[in-house]
Amino acid sequence: MSPQTFAARPCAAVLALLLATDVAAAATLLPHRAIYDMRLASPRGQSGVEDVSGRLTVEWADVCDGWTVDQRLALVVDFGEEMGPLRTYSTFVSWESKDGLAFRFEDRTWHSDGGRERLGGMARLPGPGASGEAHLTGSEETVIALPGSTMFPTHHSLELIDRARAGEIYVVRLLFDGSSTEEVSEVATAIGAEEPTPADAVPVPGADSGWPMRLAFFPGAGGDD
Repeated sequence: MSPQTFAARPCAAVLALLLATDVAAAATLLPHRAIYDMRLASPRGQSGVEDVSGRLTVEWADVCDGWTVDQRLALVVDFGEEMGPLRTYSTFVSWESKDGLAFRFEDRTWHSDGGRERLGGMARLPGPGASGEAHLTGSEETVIALPGSTMFPTHHSLELIDRARAGEIYVVRLLFDGSSTEEVSEVATAIGAEEPTPADAVPVPGADSGWPMRLAFFPGAGGDD
């Protein structure tokens, strides 16, 4: 997380090490609940941020016709003596169809200074590789065009795992995850060499290795660097 970005993006990538991996089959995600402690690695420039701390909980489930994600974030951003700490609490819940053609979500955020934000919506693609639309509701209704080959979060995770298993080291895909009210994101992923699961990790049958991945998000498709 960037020191100057405090809204949590749905965790498409953190699922990469929580898998049931079968060499003969496509990647299969396991239902799970993960808890992450968050802190500021180092302050940046003139941001005014002195410290950041918090906790992120992500619960992923298989619900027969799709997958659900329930994400909850509690964050404290300390701006020092002048402004003091700002406390933020947010929830993000989503459902994605198993054919990868439908996605709906609701994102709610509360701030200790009284600010509140809500964004929800439904996105649909008429077929694999086809262009579609996302209809968002919040302070106002917005329609976002989804170019052909746009992916939703869980299918994006599965795609990255399959590409890693195929030996690829760099993957670029278009992603709509409900985090933007303007356009899809172009996500560039660098995939590291396969590593054994850490010895102190929670044992998961069949998941004895994984790939470190670094994701970079850019606005739109084919725009400026």
